[in-house]
Amino acid sequence: TPRHYGLESGCGQSIYDLSDSDMELNVGAVVRWIHSTMMMQADGWGGDIGLQSRFYSGPFLYDFGASFQNMGVGQAFVDVRDSLPFRARVGGAIYPARGLSLSMEVVTPINMYPFAAVGAEYSRQFDKNLTAAVRAGFNSRTLGSLGPLSAMSIGGGVKLSDLSFDYAF
Repeated sequence: TPRHYGLESGCGQSIYDLSDSDMELNVGAVVRWIHSTMMMQADGWGGDIGLQSRFYSGPFLYDFGASFQNMGVGQAFVDVRDSLPFRARVGGAIYPARGLSLSMEVVTPINMYPFAAVGAEYSRQFDKNLTAAVRAGFNSRTLGSLGPLSAMSIGGGVKLSDLSFDYAF
């Protein structure tokens, strides 16, 4: 009987020694074990690391983040080791006005071309329990193969107390 298992363990922590009133810094790491049984058995190991910082200095609040995913060794079936799909991501967001966020991310997946994504969100709180948002984005990953319409997205959402509804197209 074919079976696949994965076990992950991770933690994240604010680094207070490197943080001050103008910046927050958070780091995190995950380790994972992957096991597959098909006609044979194989094991692999991997992990992710990431950091996120928020800057309060300057005219606007802004965030920066970076992560390195799937570092490690993949599973080996009959002397052939599959590599894990390594991916590096770097991104940031800026908040130029109340309720408005602008973001950008660059991703470099293994064996593929790097791509970028940009997005914007405007949210407004109408009262203590009601918030609405509109969103738009552009992702260059499918631009070459599927055309410009596939790279664009729009959406919105409504949050009523603890219940939220979001839709994207």
